[in-house]
Amino acid sequence: MTFHRFALYWTPPEGPFSAFGADWFGWDIARGAAHAAPPFEEATRTPRKYGFHATIKPPFRLATDTSLTALQTATEAL
Repeated sequence: MTFHRFALYWTPPEGPFSAFGADWFGWDIARGAAHAAPPFEEATRTPRKYGFHATIKPPFRLATDTSLTALQTATEAL
């Protein structure tokens, strides 16, 4: 059986806020690359791989009566 999971995340545009996130986590999510060692290296070790982001909707499966196109349309409207 094959199924797909989807999730919605927001990342800040490039600028001071995203630079703060890269400094804090030690991972530049926009570039997909390591950043300078963060001040709380041990505390951020696990979440570092996810980078600085906001989870709008955690991983989910689409309802059987909807489609990827409908999800994309709704996301764009958001």
